[in-house]
Amino acid sequence: MTALVLLDLGYSFGEPNHVVLLPWVLRRMDPGLLANDWFVSTVAAHPNFVGLLGWAVRWTTLPAALVGLHVAGMLVLLGAAYRIANLLFDDRRAFYVAVFLLLRWGTEGLGSNGLWSNYPVPHTLAVPLCLLAFYFALRGKLMAAAVAAAAATWMHIQLGPLTMLVLGLGMLPSVRRFVPAGVVYLALVAPTLVRQWLAYVSAASPLSTSEFVYLHAAFRQPHHLLPFTWPGAEFYRFFLVLGIAALAGGWRQQPHRTILKWCWIILGLCVVGTVFVEIWPVKLVIKLQLFRLTIF
Repeated sequence: MTALVLLDLGYSFGEPNHVVLLPWVLRRMDPGLLANDWFVSTVAAHPNFVGLLGWAVRWTTLPAALVGLHVAGMLVLLGAAYRIANLLFDDRRAFYVAVFLLLRWGTEGLGSNGLWSNYPVPHTLAVPLCLLAFYFALRGKLMAAAVAAAAATWMHIQLGPLTMLVLGLGMLPSVRRFVPAGVVYLALVAPTLVRQWLAYVSAASPLSTSEFVYLHAAFRQPHHLLPFTWPGAEFYRFFLVLGIAALAGGWRQQPHRTILKWCWIILGLCVVGTVFVEIWPVKLVIKLQLFRLTIF
């Protein structure tokens, strides 16, 4: 199945997101390369992904490292999706039908984020780990879910914490069961979470909130952050898929009820991501990109 999906998607090297990240990787490969380049001398975006590739190229070539990560990510993604479908419907055909529809229809949620892509970036490598965390949570294996979410956090500083937030809120009102897993998660992610918080959130910024909204949201990423600018067809497609899922679910039984609760939480976060970006902008909410979770 993985080979067929990869064949259908194809593979591409040097895509725009690669162009942004690869200069830092090249510097890791050769510290003397681009020594006077101002861009490469700045703090790397997704530093853990850059560091992983910098380590991997010690043993192989950069294109081979990216292909390896791409294949590994797809294996984990499809494996987690298969297990979730089997847990929910006890029928592997549900998984095969879902994969077929996703290949034909696409996997984008609201905000132009997808489950997969034809090239690896931090987002597409973190998504399989997040999906694995959701699967473990459905099975009641909260410690395993925390470890998977922690791995996703090291790969993508937004998706991992947001996944853990959904899992934690989903445990309400019996959140005490989640506390040990939350402690394990915080212990595992503390080194990267603190470092990136200091670099990207708490560091002094010369931009006012309105200037930040314009540069980061309106100019650079309106397709991710400004829902008032998205075409109505995007919302229609999203809620159509959600409606189909609602018809398929047995909401009076577990684990379907848990998934229903997660859906409401994600939709609630989307409301937060709309109000505190479009109406009363808050820098932290803008940076979190709460609509990312709609892919799940």
